[in-house]
Amino acid sequence: MKNTLKYSVLAAICVIMSVFTGCAPASLDTDQFADTGITLAAVQPNPVMRGGVLNIVGSNLQDVTEVRFAGGVTVTDIEKISSGRKSEIRVKVPLEGPEVGPVTIVGRDGKTFSTIADLTYTEAIEVTSITPATAWSGDEITIKGEYLNIVQEIILGGDIYVTEFSAQSRHELKFVLPSNALTGYVILGDVNEVIDENTIPNKVYSPEELVVGDPTVVKAEKAVYKAGDLITVKGAHLDMIERVNLPGAGSVDYMLAEDGSSIRFELPYTANDGEMVLVSFAGKEFSAGEIETVTVSDVAIAPLAEDGRYKAGTQVEITGEDLDLVSKVEFVNAEASWYLSDGKIIADIPAAAQDGPVTLLLASGKKAYSDEIEVVKPEIIAWEGPKTIVAGKSEMDIIGTDLDLVTSVKMGIKAEGFVECTFVVEEIPEISTYKLTLKVPRDAYTSPITLTSAAGYEDATDDSIEITYDEAISITFTESEVGLGRPIMITGENLLKIDQIYIKGKRVVDYGLRNDDAMSFAIPEGIGPGVYRLQIFLMDGTELVWPVAFSISAPYTEDFVWRGFHDLAGWGANLEAGPEDGFVQVGLQVGDLVRVYYETYNDWWQFKLQDGHWQPINLEVLGGENTVSANNAPSGNTFFAFEVTDEIYQQLTLTGQGWGYSFVINGEGAYITGISKIHFGAAEKRTVIWEGSVTVGNWDGSMGALSWGGYDWSTVEAGTKLAVSFTADSDDAVMRFGNGSWQSLPSLAGLAQDGNLPIAGLTSYEFELTAADLAELVNNGGLVICGAFWTITEVVLVTMEGGGPVEETIWEGSVSAGPWANAMSDLSWGGYDWSTVSAGTILCAHYTIDDPDGCIRFGNGSWVSLPSLAGLATDGNLPLQEGGHEVELTQADLDELVANGGLVICGAGFTITSVGLK
Repeated sequence: MKNTLKYSVLAAICVIMSVFTGCAPASLDTDQFADTGITLAAVQPNPVMRGGVLNIVGSNLQDVTEVRFAGGVTVTDIEKISSGRKSEIRVKVPLEGPEVGPVTIVGRDGKTFSTIADLTYTEAIEVTSITPATAWSGDEITIKGEYLNIVQEIILGGDIYVTEFSAQSRHELKFVLPSNALTGYVILGDVNEVIDENTIPNKVYSPEELVVGDPTVVKAEKAVYKAGDLITVKGAHLDMIERVNLPGAGSVDYMLAEDGSSIRFELPYTANDGEMVLVSFAGKEFSAGEIETVTVSDVAIAPLAEDGRYKAGTQVEITGEDLDLVSKVEFVNAEASWYLSDGKIIADIPAAAQDGPVTLLLASGKKAYSDEIEVVKPEIIAWEGPKTIVAGKSEMDIIGTDLDLVTSVKMGIKAEGFVECTFVVEEIPEISTYKLTLKVPRDAYTSPITLTSAAGYEDATDDSIEITYDEAISITFTESEVGLGRPIMITGENLLKIDQIYIKGKRVVDYGLRNDDAMSFAIPEGIGPGVYRLQIFLMDGTELVWPVAFSISAPYTEDFVWRGFHDLAGWGANLEAGPEDGFVQVGLQVGDLVRVYYETYNDWWQFKLQDGHWQPINLEVLGGENTVSANNAPSGNTFFAFEVTDEIYQQLTLTGQGWGYSFVINGEGAYITGISKIHFGAAEKRTVIWEGSVTVGNWDGSMGALSWGGYDWSTVEAGTKLAVSFTADSDDAVMRFGNGSWQSLPSLAGLAQDGNLPIAGLTSYEFELTAADLAELVNNGGLVICGAFWTITEVVLVTMEGGGPVEETIWEGSVSAGPWANAMSDLSWGGYDWSTVSAGTILCAHYTIDDPDGCIRFGNGSWVSLPSLAGLATDGNLPLQEGGHEVELTQADLDELVANGGLVICGAGFTITSVGLK
């Protein structure tokens, strides 16, 4: 038991004694403890037994080296219980020699401190023998010795107190060993601390430890049990078991037989296969044998719908053995609601359920599976509509089966963006079909119509739906893709009604041709590669976005792997384009495009893409397949292109097998005229700023050659990438990119604790230096690379030549606009120093659209629109557009921001996520 309360009382008594024996009241100090130096506050018990334990309380007693008793007896074997301001030590009082008198303690410095009162002695409890030397729970222990009649408590290993004895006399004491006692010295005390917590007993230790034996656990043969079964473990002295652990279930409740020969427990539903382990109070583990838990078997599934199909919203019946063990029913992609009836599971088919087996999960983690099922999917039979389909005005009817499963209707293709359609569905019972009526959106363009179910299954019209527009103008692009630096050419009607054209928020200012039926104009500065739509303002103030998209491509180089004119001839003539290392020869890289040029000569045509070893090249844009057809390629296209991923790169550059080609195409209704590699954009420039070899062990060094004047970091621009090459020597390898004081760079600090990036298994690491990173390097000692367990060999700066301006993010977060009740104002009123920005810098605002009818205003600290934008719309409230806005800041804009409170972005219907400058 803890004696904190007792010793506090003792110390208080000693304080009172010192008050009454002291001098002038002004010199009294009632605190017997000190922060520094040794003090002696109390010794107890008093009287003490010779051979017993004396407790000494005071301050900093860890520095005591001797305890001296009257009679010239010194003890140096000191047990330190606690240290510091309130500390305690214990010593064993010698049997022979100590006399009545003060107790003195001696510190390391030789200073002595003595008690005021004398220490006196009482009869000494003496232990001469304990039998048996090894015992088990329930055994009677016999202690022989002297003055055992005054013993009131026995303390056993594990701090177990025994205060009831089976026999007691002056020379003999008997007690029954408790089940939770542990091996240890037997301590006899003359006070029952269980009922008297404030009196300090004399304690005498046995000369030898009492060894407590282990329980006996019978290890049973492996057996199969079902959740809820009662399991019996046999053995002896099982009352010495503290807990029963089962795999997957942890510790479980159990019942102990009165004689301690068996333990019984109910197998929990969470229990799994494995070893039953019994743990004694001593912490020892005993195997009770291996169990195997019953799982569900003989699973069968059948639909309950009258038509025998697996359709969302209907039910299935699942049969099998031991279904009462099931805790969850899952279809592929969706969890089901279910219940158990007459030993069978009745489950609802969720709307999101997909093809595949139904999974039955047990609380134990085990699973059972049904046969694969095929769920019902919506299917288009035909579509009906006016001969001329007008965007924003026409309605169309689609006839099909199970169209009640449709949750989304859209027009378009992925590359140009989908346009969602509103729709209603009604059943036509007499012909067992459904009619889906959709309204053609104003921003629809010529494309297929795609129906999607909640499960993600899609069906599309076989042909593109030709869309026309009832607008004041009409526009046709002479080319669907325009390279940077080349003008955009459009033809149409009433083009002179156009007042202004914008591309991604940037106004077109350079027109080469401007007639009523034809127009050409240059791509505005700051517009990069991508898919765009023209935002148009007419002379009468009408605003519209032309629904047909066009592409802007970066400057690129094109290298042909194969050129020719090959007729696929109705699957009868495969194109096997070689040589095997053709893509290696043209320097294919991840991120490049591969173009397949083709011409079609039938209404229905298709061709399959394979690598040089006839392995399909499956593409997400083709729905995970490798077939290009009239269904998924816009009419009029002359090539199909796809991006080279890591996986595709491995496919196209696999050489050395001696039997492959560069590319294989087969199909029907088309000629293949070329296969090429397109490499876009700027060239990467790598500048080595350090190379060598520095090995760092467990934080015992660093690579500091680029710190404290080793490199001029003021010459580096934000957006530059820092790349390092190294070898990692341990699974615990970490690397930190820090300043001259080893503190992590700001942009990396949040990626791992203290910026310590795990690099095990890597050979290089690359990241983009932000303005904050560079400020840290310039102002605080340059770059130090530190960490553990690696050897670094190279540091490189990576820049892009000819890549155009690089965007620097100056704010990130999430702020939802209003409408007009909230604004993003973190860059206003001191939030950003706009005096550092030059005219011509592009302000990039990235946001998500919450309401397509919303608007956005770039204003000063009082929300007033910037001068260059005020004339584009009422109060500068620009319509929202996909991809955000890019605004070229004029000098007048910057003067406004500096003079009038910085930048506030306000409006309605959007959530802004980041702002950048480039």
